[in-house]
Amino acid sequence: MKILHVITTLEKGGAEKQLVILSRNQAAQDHEISVLPLKGNLELDKDFSSFKAQIFDYIRNRNFFIQILLFRKLVKQKRFDVIHLHLPRAEMLGVLASLGLKIFAVSSRHNTEPFFPGSPRLVSTLLSRIVLIRQSSVIAISNSVRTFLVSRQEISKRQPISVIYYGYDETIIISKQPRELSDGEKLEKFVTLSRLAPQKDLKTMIHALAIYREKFGFGQLEVYGDGPLDEELNTFARSLGVTQYVVFCGRTSDVPKVMQKNQCFLLSSKYEGFGLVLLEAMQQGLPIICTKISTTEEVMGSGYGLFFETANPQDLATKMEFLQQPRLYRDSSEYGIQRLSEFDPRKSATKILNVYDEFLEGGRGENRAAKDRG
Repeated sequence: MKILHVITTLEKGGAEKQLVILSRNQAAQDHEISVLPLKGNLELDKDFSSFKAQIFDYIRNRNFFIQILLFRKLVKQKRFDVIHLHLPRAEMLGVLASLGLKIFAVSSRHNTEPFFPGSPRLVSTLLSRIVLIRQSSVIAISNSVRTFLVSRQEISKRQPISVIYYGYDETIIISKQPRELSDGEKLEKFVTLSRLAPQKDLKTMIHALAIYREKFGFGQLEVYGDGPLDEELNTFARSLGVTQYVVFCGRTSDVPKVMQKNQCFLLSSKYEGFGLVLLEAMQQGLPIICTKISTTEEVMGSGYGLFFETANPQDLATKMEFLQQPRLYRDSSEYGIQRLSEFDPRKSATKILNVYDEFLEGGRGENRAAKDRG
């Protein structure tokens, strides 16, 4: 099967990294993978090259209307079996470029955000519905995303949506032994990987560290990522007197190393589409404390014991204190390692291929399902 993935950028965000994982597993099942990025830098090009995916780079960062024409020409020339669209700009481009053409297109929705953020709700709703109604199939990366689309009326209630979770990166070794706090060891090294953006609510995390330090006299937070709130967050840390204990490290190209050198992962988001970084922390056996939102309940399990109330720094600081208990620390680490089995990337890739097959000719979906059962 010839599959073209169209995505806004190939920079190191959650949706982009997940596309590498998906494409790699599709290629492993002998499918021909091509990728069309629309703007930004090619930070992940080597990852795609490692399994011989072809990157069409000649429309990146060009005028949107020129991109439509070039994309349309590409589709006519290459005759892909499937065109899989990721993120709003790619979805818009795919719809406009395919007018009058017979193609099989799939949209993946990766976020619990309006299709057109910042626009009037009616505009975002109409654009989303127009885009999705032209797709052969729609995939949501979590039940939270599906619920958001339906509740916001960004998709017709009559249009089916497949919910298929992200998979972890199988090229990264999973920790076999849970983390432990040795006798007398302090819980003092906290880390987060996050865009410095309002959605992530990093002020709550910084405030919680200040509360934790005030009580125990130790604790530091490493923040990996960049974004529009860089200066504001630095000023906030300074106002709480924790500037030297909150280290803004910029972006990282070595997530496993960052996880390995710290003791606990924190996530303070107000909302998430999925939260791939939670799987990255689990792979290193890193205990996780995160906000109790619908998405994290899906990823961590609704009964997870280290959720905290959104935008409540005192509750987060309390959970940080709880995790000082060696038994709880070890159990949290072990739970995450075991939980990873719910997010097998091979299963995710197969489910998406089955979505393709349901709409392609020849009944190949039934054949693959029979093969899987066998």
